[in-house]
Amino acid sequence: MRKREDIQALIGQILALVRADEARVDYWSRRELAARLGENVITQNLCTSEECVRLHVANGHRHGSAITNCLDVDSLRELVHRAESIAGSVPDDPEAMPVLGPQEYPEVPPRYYEEVSNLTPVDVAGQIADAIAP
Repeated sequence: MRKREDIQALIGQILALVRADEARVDYWSRRELAARLGENVITQNLCTSEECVRLHVANGHRHGSAITNCLDVDSLRELVHRAESIAGSVPDDPEAMPVLGPQEYPEVPPRYYEEVSNLTPVDVAGQIADAIAP
């Protein structure tokens, strides 16, 4: 999982490429562990991770957005190009609202727990065994 500073740098890198009047970047990441069972034994172990960014841009009342899970420089350039191209090819949105200015947000409890992130397939198998033993 990226650190806050790394995510902010990534978002800054994307915003530096944008030529639209307004822009917003959404970032998220996830890591998933799953195990499939058959006849009380693990038959498949799955572990995936992914990072994504979505870019929303606006030029006046024309909006466009694009999403990618490839975060290299060329892919980020393409992301910006796609979002801005979409915004340039759609009609004006008569209900368009401007992007909110800077906001103050309350402190949010952590949603990331290191001990969960560090679970191994062996840990998961042990927890499954505990659950199905009865």
